[in-house]
Amino acid sequence: MTVSMPSLVQEARCFLSLAGPMIVSRVGLAGMSLADGVMVAQFSASGTHELAVLGLVEGTTGRALDVMAALVIAGLTMAARPGQDTAHRSSVWRQSMMLALAGGLGAMLLSFSAPWWLPLAGQDASLVPPAAAVSVVLGLGFVAALVALASAGFLEVTGRAYTVVIAVMLANLLNIGLNWVFISGALGLPEMGALGCAWATTIVRWLMALGLCIYVWNLRDHVQLGIRKRWRRQDWLNGRAQRLRGYSATAQALILNLLNLIIPLMAGSLGGSAMAALKAVLLLLTPCSIVIWGLSDASAVRVAVSQGNPATNGPRVTGWLTTALSAGLGLMMVLPFLLAPVAISTWLSSDPILVSTVSSLMLIGVAIVLCDAPGFAMSAALRSLGQLKALFVLDVVVSVLLVVAAWWLSFRLQFGVAGLLWAMLLSRCLRTLALATLFQLRTRHFSHLSSGLA
Repeated sequence: MTVSMPSLVQEARCFLSLAGPMIVSRVGLAGMSLADGVMVAQFSASGTHELAVLGLVEGTTGRALDVMAALVIAGLTMAARPGQDTAHRSSVWRQSMMLALAGGLGAMLLSFSAPWWLPLAGQDASLVPPAAAVSVVLGLGFVAALVALASAGFLEVTGRAYTVVIAVMLANLLNIGLNWVFISGALGLPEMGALGCAWATTIVRWLMALGLCIYVWNLRDHVQLGIRKRWRRQDWLNGRAQRLRGYSATAQALILNLLNLIIPLMAGSLGGSAMAALKAVLLLLTPCSIVIWGLSDASAVRVAVSQGNPATNGPRVTGWLTTALSAGLGLMMVLPFLLAPVAISTWLSSDPILVSTVSSLMLIGVAIVLCDAPGFAMSAALRSLGQLKALFVLDVVVSVLLVVAAWWLSFRLQFGVAGLLWAMLLSRCLRTLALATLFQLRTRHFSHLSSGLA
């Protein structure tokens, strides 16, 4: 079988049409973090310090939410595979909701214990008390965040992505309004800084979860989908494959996040200014990361659809095509950061020291994005092919190298926060190269699909 140029163009169109709404919905899901950081830096009286507090919380207890998100979303692509009946798809949603409740409670317990373990992590003393308070407030919304993610993911893989887009855009508008009230102390309320930002995020997460659940429950085809069907023991048995995917993805995410947790802790031990600089660089590049996130999820769905489907080009061609498109779009996204790093840094904060530091580090951050764009797409493709164990081993090895390199560059060679970013860049480059090699090897039985381009 040969692959024709028209078929490649058609696949590219399918990928981009799917990625579009996914990117927009992720702009909303992750855009709250971007709005939170910008508004804390600009509207709080001690913006740089509050930004450091927010960075410490998101880099530590916030990772618990990332771990549990893997539990929820790992099996959602099963609803996108060809041949799945509507009842099976609804079962996927209900399984995800159960996992979201369990995972959210676990993450919440960890966030509630932050006042105990944060002081033991060797952080700047000025950051620990406010970070502990922010962690507790954000923990109140962890269950809601995962429930919303489960419902949003189900709607996306069943062809209702634009509903998610509308929901997250409304959530972002509400988040901005509540930030304005709580962060800067508008409408007669006291100025709360990062703590006010946490309250706004938690309130919005609960409202979004409630809204999406009500929408799914009242879908026009809820009878055919079996949304309201009574839960039976057989449903639990049928969901075993989905849960196993979730458990595997959670174990991977847990180990990787524990390893990567060391990076923000290193930044915190370097002082509040280093923590603020690291948070600022990553925050400014968040729009690029959001787009990459959406592209990788679209790649996962397209590769899942291509398995055993003679109407597609097959997983190998689809995976490489979506990776190439992701890399090209990543390059387009970083151009403004290359052309005007100082202007973009000034947009975040008026602190001259922070602006100077961030603009000098921007080039390293851009390079990280350029590595992440193809790497995330390739990782998502491999995950859709069931290569979970290989991905786990690879990511653990790369994360260990990241920690070692970060310590060596930041403390032994005394590069400070720049050393942390250089270590991130080196590890991302290595990971992307290894993923490309792994994908090529694991899809060799599809090689006949790419034997001739017409």
